[in-house]
Amino acid sequence: MPKKTRKRPSAQEKAAILRLHLLEHTPVSDLCDQYGIHPTMFYRWQKELFENAAAALDPRTRRPSDAKDRRIVLLRVVKIID
Repeated sequence: MPKKTRKRPSAQEKAAILRLHLLEHTPVSDLCDQYGIHPTMFYRWQKELFENAAAALDPRTRRPSDAKDRRIVLLRVVKIID
């Protein structure tokens, strides 16, 4: 008997499934049957979406991504002040 492998949906796939329910009013049961997910998983994704929605709506500020970039920005600021 072959072992079943789990398919882990990407963030884009999860968003698309949630979108179908929230915007197009597709029933959760239909989505779960179609995509082979358990309703509990669907509702977990939905909870995570709503809990993290504030972060998605925050204005984005450019922050240096690593120590090297931060140092470059700091040196530029110091040069401007001098």
